[in-house]
Amino acid sequence: MLKKIIKFTAKFGIEIVLGFMMTAYSVFFSYFSILRLLSFKSYYYDLGIMGQVVYNTSKGRFLELTNPHLLTNTSRLAIHFDPILALFAPLYWIWNSPEILLIIQSIILSLGALGIYLIAKKRLSKNISLYISLIYLLSPLLHYVNMFDFHGVALSITFLIFAFYFLTQKSKKHFEIGLLFVFLTWLTKENTFLITFMLGLYISLKTRRKKEGVLLSLFSVLLFILVVFVVIPYFNHGSHFASHYYSPSLRENLRRFFSFSTLDYLNEILVYTLYFPLIAWPEFLISLPQILLNVLSKNSLMRVVYFHYISLIIPFTFVGLIYSFDKLFYLLREKNRQRKYVVTLLLLALFFITLNASRKQVKKYLNYRTYSNEMSVIHQLQKQYIDDNIKLCTTPQIAPFFINHRFFYNFLFDPAYQNVGIKKDDIIKQQDKYRKADVVIIAKWEANGNELSKKVYKMLRQDKKYRLVFSKLDIEVYKKI
Repeated sequence: MLKKIIKFTAKFGIEIVLGFMMTAYSVFFSYFSILRLLSFKSYYYDLGIMGQVVYNTSKGRFLELTNPHLLTNTSRLAIHFDPILALFAPLYWIWNSPEILLIIQSIILSLGALGIYLIAKKRLSKNISLYISLIYLLSPLLHYVNMFDFHGVALSITFLIFAFYFLTQKSKKHFEIGLLFVFLTWLTKENTFLITFMLGLYISLKTRRKKEGVLLSLFSVLLFILVVFVVIPYFNHGSHFASHYYSPSLRENLRRFFSFSTLDYLNEILVYTLYFPLIAWPEFLISLPQILLNVLSKNSLMRVVYFHYISLIIPFTFVGLIYSFDKLFYLLREKNRQRKYVVTLLLLALFFITLNASRKQVKKYLNYRTYSNEMSVIHQLQKQYIDDNIKLCTTPQIAPFFINHRFFYNFLFDPAYQNVGIKKDDIIKQQDKYRKADVVIIAKWEANGNELSKKVYKMLRQDKKYRLVFSKLDIEVYKKI
């Protein structure tokens, strides 16, 4: 028996190490993403929204949420096309909390390391493939997405990595598995159709499956048009809410694209891979549609790497890294000693750059702490207002604890409002939405966060239709008279 174990370990030692790395990642980020939630650093945008959709689906109300723009209960498809959220509803029958979403997200993102390993192993040695998988798991870009609440599109990181691996294999069976991952990718957000369009072009140009690649691209375009211009407008009775993020002016778009902010943004994405994806530009350019959506948007938050907007860029950053190493190996094919030194130095540089950036992030995670007194008040109010037909409204940071209701309203405003040119007076005019709620729960540290928040908070305190019924620590409850 011992001999069999030794033989198995010798044969699959690298895969065992990879499995250990993935497990460690899953445990670490499951723990700290939940700790972030308990530290009141998660928000209505977007953990609250995602949680309410999954909760309502678990109760038989498929993809239903209280639309933060229309202020009526409608389908999630009125905002984004991410029906994959429905797949997580059965988990709420076991654990009725958004914490389960954070755990699942960490596990799925860790599996991306396996996909990276498989792609790299086809072109590089097993040792180098394992090393690049480690770089993936250490990448601050991945950590930013993982720690910023839960998003369906974040899961596409892993789905796209596996889709690329299987679609670029020779066998028909592998290609069919790749299409399954493409389908899963489509379920995470409407932007993904543009990425699979580029992936189809890549397959048609770089592999022998020209017909299949062209069909994938055509089908992706048709689905994008159907979802963005038919499905989403059908549910929200108008155009896609993000359409006003973009200018029809060619001059304005060119100015945005060729700006220093665009260079800064691309630098933040590529610096952790030493800009190597630019060498393998055909692979990296598969992510071009998402890059353009981010840099041309009026919403400056889309050009911040700390959010989920980089999800569709990450897979091809690492695929580009792998293919660039393959090209380097080809150039140094007759210089074994030089190749060994060059590759060793590059891998060490990649490791220390990502490790140093990750270390800085981990320091932030270690500073998270649970506010036990405030959390005890939260738990008390959760039990008091457990009836899911009670229409609740809360401030953003405590919203994830109260979204297990059919009707839920965010007390403050969308942080993107101030990034897309909406004036403060116009924001204030939209903030009487709390009047749709039976109960309003306020975290005073949020309500007093800035002058605009204070004005909205003052509206509630002066509203004669509501009275203060509870106040403990920094949490207040107002009830409709």
